[in-house]
Amino acid sequence: MMNAKNLVTAALTAGAMLGLTALAQAQQLTVGTMTGNCGQQVIVPITVSGAADMDAFGMDITFSNSCVTYVRTEAGTATSDWGTIGGNLLSPGVVRVGGAKFSGTAVNGSGEILRLVLECGAGACGCVTNLTVSNRVDDLASATVTNGSVTCATASAGTVQKIREYNFDGGMDQGWLFFAGSAPTFSAPSNLSAPGYLLIAAQNNTNTYGFFVSPGNGLAMIDFDPMADGTQTGALHERQGPHYLVRYHVRRTTADRTKAPVMRLRANSANFETYNILTVSSVPTHDSVPNIFTNSAMDLFFQPHPLMYSLAAGQRTYAVAFDLIGFDGSDDANGGYLIDKVEIFAVPLPKVVKVADVKEYNFAAAAQFDDWEQLQSPFTDIGFSTAAGTGLIMNAPNPDNAFGNWQSKFGAISPNATGQNGQLYVKLRYLVGANEPSGRKVPQMRFRAAPANFTSVAETGVVDTDTFTFVPRQGNDRIFTTFLKVPTGAGSFPIIAAWDLLSFESFADQADRTLNETSNQNVILRNLKVELVRVDDYPAVN
Repeated sequence: MMNAKNLVTAALTAGAMLGLTALAQAQQLTVGTMTGNCGQQVIVPITVSGAADMDAFGMDITFSNSCVTYVRTEAGTATSDWGTIGGNLLSPGVVRVGGAKFSGTAVNGSGEILRLVLECGAGACGCVTNLTVSNRVDDLASATVTNGSVTCATASAGTVQKIREYNFDGGMDQGWLFFAGSAPTFSAPSNLSAPGYLLIAAQNNTNTYGFFVSPGNGLAMIDFDPMADGTQTGALHERQGPHYLVRYHVRRTTADRTKAPVMRLRANSANFETYNILTVSSVPTHDSVPNIFTNSAMDLFFQPHPLMYSLAAGQRTYAVAFDLIGFDGSDDANGGYLIDKVEIFAVPLPKVVKVADVKEYNFAAAAQFDDWEQLQSPFTDIGFSTAAGTGLIMNAPNPDNAFGNWQSKFGAISPNATGQNGQLYVKLRYLVGANEPSGRKVPQMRFRAAPANFTSVAETGVVDTDTFTFVPRQGNDRIFTTFLKVPTGAGSFPIIAAWDLLSFESFADQADRTLNETSNQNVILRNLKVELVRVDDYPAVN
């Protein structure tokens, strides 16, 4: 006879009815009552109390499909190490969920066993649906049930919302996973999940690389914004949604802050085609390196690519990550960081206000090119050129081993002269095109902004994955936006902008040579607009 765990796994895989008689456990099952914005996703926690060695469960949850739709099922904090957690949509409005611990940890007492991710319909503002449990089996068969609900509300233009928090209390990693760079190229950092924090530390200072990443395919954080104007302009798809602030509470473990390894705060789209990064380095001035005994709040602020809104609901998500890089022989060979908490805020469009125009390069005349310089690298030289009325141009003569960039210093801004309240950011909007008709063959690009000392670097990138939704190509220009935080009280803030081309995709990487990057195809920076913006109601550090 199949045991309970095998039956749960089979039911989740095949969608078969769960029909088990389980040992009765006196416990309470509670489905969360949540409010989400119409057109956006909402995470519903499902919790138990009074559990005794819970190691398997299953149930059906019914809801109004005209109000919300099913997106996915995630493990809860109490089941993050279970062997099976999942869900199957039996019919519109009925989802079967469940799990089995296998080699994981049984649930005792109280805990979150599941997260149900639903999406409020774009036209469902004001809709309310009950979330009703039925067909409970295994360790939930005799539990007392409190059903939940979801209300789909119209978002307030004046609200900055905290939409997720990971606090790692009680030693729970909350589903975050650790990944190391591939040997023998990289050595793996040491890592630990302990009460109240995650730890990541270098094992040497010349080739260490690894990272922690949030659970699953990311967070239900990127979705349609009822405050967006919904307009599109040609191929640019300039529909704008909310901005997002990911705040990491970090302490360094390295005694000498000038020897701390490089850390990166990162957010990747679900298809890994576009990303946003804040890189913090201990050289040359170590201004941005976290404290050692108290937390430093490190903020990654970004706006998703406008074409996120053309993807299916399950793809309108980002995963957030924390990277450690040990490539500098002068850094501490065992240096690292403790991550105590990660908070994620949604910042609606009206809260990001333009304060001043700083600079615009439209490359209409030759004088527009005078402020830019070409930077080569130890790799194969990049081809550089300019054309008035077209823009800055790069190409890769060798698509297997090329890297270079255009870099510009457009001078210092004086943020204190604005007399404005709120957190200030420099916003850089890059408009990029390409001559290659296949987005799959366009090299990787990065769009960067940094203070003159390069202590921290804000970066937005695009990669030619198989989907190439966001990649510029012939006839389809793309917009990429990067935000660099202005230090509080900065009287003068010199900024450097850079546009990088990276082409490391050898023919050996793909069985089909037609999928590889193309030699000598131009990519073109057509416009760069630089603004000073103010983020109102900026979340206070707590």
